[in-house]
Amino acid sequence: MLIRAFAVCAAVTLSLATAAAATASGTVVVTKTGGKPQSYAGARLVLKGQALTVTLADGRALVFGQNSCQNTTEIMQCQPIGVSLKTKSGAHDVDFTDGLGYFNLTKRPQPIGTQPPQTLPRNGLYITLEAADGTSVTIRGTLDVGSLTAG
Repeated sequence: MLIRAFAVCAAVTLSLATAAAATASGTVVVTKTGGKPQSYAGARLVLKGQALTVTLADGRALVFGQNSCQNTTEIMQCQPIGVSLKTKSGAHDVDFTDGLGYFNLTKRPQPIGTQPPQTLPRNGLYITLEAADGTSVTIRGTLDVGSLTAG
């Protein structure tokens, strides 16, 4: 069983590392301290290796350039190490206190360890980020399955 789990993890990691880029569409919710949540539908997400770029319709982009990821047989869990915000005026590092991402690379819904526990849909992703200024960002999306196997 352990060998099978390792083989699945290795295959998923290899497919992500060598794939052209896995694309996704999703919704980004930004909540500033004391403010109401602002929702941005139609965000474009591009996952390549362990880097993720989330681009909003207005061209702003969050770039998770450095992440520490680990795989289980069902879920890839990542913790961001470096995040920047790209705008028309340039790129700026995001000072964040906490962040976590989950990527369901299977064809079945999978439980994830958030509070309260949630189920991540097949090929789904869920990312949270807490900025030092109190702004929170939640990203939900669905990976394009065909792009995971692109060469």
